[in-house]
Amino acid sequence: MLNISTYWGYNEIVFTIYLSNFVEVSLFMDLMEYQAQQLFMTAGLPVKKGVVASDASELLALAKGAAMTYPLVIKAQVQIGGRGKAGGIKFADNEEELKNRAQEIIGMNIKGHQVNLVMAVEKADVAKEMYLSIMLDRLSKKPVIMFCAQGGMEIETVTKEHPELMIKTFVDPRVGVSGYTGQYLADQAGLSGDSAKQMQKLVRNLYKCFMDNHCTLTEINPLVIDNSGNLCALDGKISIDDSAVSIH
Repeated sequence: MLNISTYWGYNEIVFTIYLSNFVEVSLFMDLMEYQAQQLFMTAGLPVKKGVVASDASELLALAKGAAMTYPLVIKAQVQIGGRGKAGGIKFADNEEELKNRAQEIIGMNIKGHQVNLVMAVEKADVAKEMYLSIMLDRLSKKPVIMFCAQGGMEIETVTKEHPELMIKTFVDPRVGVSGYTGQYLADQAGLSGDSAKQMQKLVRNLYKCFMDNHCTLTEINPLVIDNSGNLCALDGKISIDDSAVSIH
């Protein structure tokens, strides 16, 4: 039996894996969402407090231990998109709902992927959704920042119908990300004041995450701004260069 329990907050990560008998552990280039969130937090990116477990009762216990504030979002942890439309994302307003929703999700089959882990995170107060990623451009052999002021589930449709909305800017690895880059993206998103400063810091830290972890992709979708003007990496995806997987 494999039982994985994880807690992350703003100041610490506790990652415990309990293995009984023999479990063959495979390394994958594409990380689970909760693993991406852990790396985001380590790099200084703002994320919501969350827990992940393979059992509904354990998830509830971890949520209590982390003093999480309801409502919570329960997410299936699978390496494929379309979880929400497949019923792999649910909401809970109290402990009973958290346990019930987790039980409903665990064991689901989403596009051929069985759900063995669920994550619970505090629900964000979303005022605006954006898209931000850094990926390796194979032709230029440089990281490229991709940004769209309209993010969320329909990002592919939005950028297909309006490709001009996706901003692309290359990064010279010898120089890194400048403050101008973050300010430029903030201007494109209509952010000002403290929110603009947060964007500058967030872009620098996302680039740090990309470089420190040998990534081919670090993606935040959606990158949200709440009603208080604070930015948060609400959902994330990370792919690591397969030649560097053994380092992790």
